[in-house]
Amino acid sequence: MNSNVLLNNLKTPEELLSKFKMKIEEISRQEGYSGIPSGFEKLDKITSGWQPSDLIIIASQTSIGKSAFIISMIKNISVDFSIPALFFSPEMSSGQIMQRLISMESGINTEKLRTGKLEKHEWELLSVNTKNLEKAPIFIDDSTITIDQLCYRSKKLVEENNVKIIFIDNIHLLLSGNKGNGDISREHEISIISRRLKALAKELEIPIIAISQLSRAIEYRGSIKRPILSDLRGSGTLEEIADIVSFLYRPEYDKIEEWDDDEQSPTAGQAEFIIAKHRNGSIENIRLKFIYNIVKFENLDDLETTINLTHDDNPFQTKNLSISNEAFGSNINDEDDTDVPF
Repeated sequence: MNSNVLLNNLKTPEELLSKFKMKIEEISRQEGYSGIPSGFEKLDKITSGWQPSDLIIIASQTSIGKSAFIISMIKNISVDFSIPALFFSPEMSSGQIMQRLISMESGINTEKLRTGKLEKHEWELLSVNTKNLEKAPIFIDDSTITIDQLCYRSKKLVEENNVKIIFIDNIHLLLSGNKGNGDISREHEISIISRRLKALAKELEIPIIAISQLSRAIEYRGSIKRPILSDLRGSGTLEEIADIVSFLYRPEYDKIEEWDDDEQSPTAGQAEFIIAKHRNGSIENIRLKFIYNIVKFENLDDLETTINLTHDDNPFQTKNLSISNEAFGSNINDEDDTDVPF
């Protein structure tokens, strides 16, 4: 590599301090959060929105609602706030994603949308309540792609359509492009992919949120199956590289009827978003509402649902609906979605 290129990457404290002060001044003039708001109020207060250059991992057991959670976020970000979002979904087809978004916006349950058996008033709801969805700046790619292809398409859409945040469902379905090397393990592939995603987030200066799977070990744990960092599949690299590692937990799924706290309040229709690692902030557990029939996460309206934790390493305790033709033309996963209704 040319030595001049290497030297161009060097930064002095004077340059960095000047840039940091300008950034702080810019943030101080802004209303709301410094990053991209998720639409979940307690989460946004902790993160001040998803921050530029961050790689965020969200993981849970199968069928807890990982896809539903990020589709709920995309709805909040692009439909409610009109922020352009790019969604790579090798797992779900674009048609299935749209069905979820339509259900969330109209309030019509997913089963009725699948069968088309709607009442007259529901047809009216479908027409009226999805008008904002038609204009939402959402870009969906449901093809099975390599990390190289993902990086190329991301750069194009950020440049041409001002995409501000990228979602990936899920990181374990991406291909590293190194299959020609028979010696490479899947764990090594995930290591390559996660490092490339972090580098892409830094280069584009936008947050990237990726779903991850958990190891099967959690299934053999006792009655409380709240995930921890060591449950991440390929946890070593993901935990090391990610700026935020988070988990979704729904005790109701494991037939646990009360929360394991002093109040022992009912778990029905509730979930916990667990921030287990936060490079630049606090680690906390946030309770959310889960609406089963429309497969949607919302803010939980109660007095206090945030549980503060401590962490020695944390010093911060205290416009057209833009669906790609390629996506709708793909027949990947057009059969029954094994993750439905979650």
